[in-house]
Amino acid sequence: MFFLWRKLGRAALAVELGALGGVYYVFHSINTSEGSRRSWDARAPWLIDAFYSVTGNPSVIAHREAIAVESEARICNNSDEAGERGENKIKEN
Repeated sequence: MFFLWRKLGRAALAVELGALGGVYYVFHSINTSEGSRRSWDARAPWLIDAFYSVTGNPSVIAHREAIAVESEARICNNSDEAGERGENKIKEN
């Protein structure tokens, strides 16, 4: 029975060390690279929000404002283009 616990303990330790290594890799990439932050923000925005809240980095406000401005501009451009296409269709008929 003790042998089984030792084997399971080693497996659990290996899984925990692997998870810790993965978490460190993600943290390091987010912490050192703007491109990585943008990539992770596209995949998991909650992760970037948690990162900024944990690290206390004041750039979270600037980061979120920049994303909001980009999104708003994209929405405005899409609605303007749709409006222009709609006006063209009305004029043609």
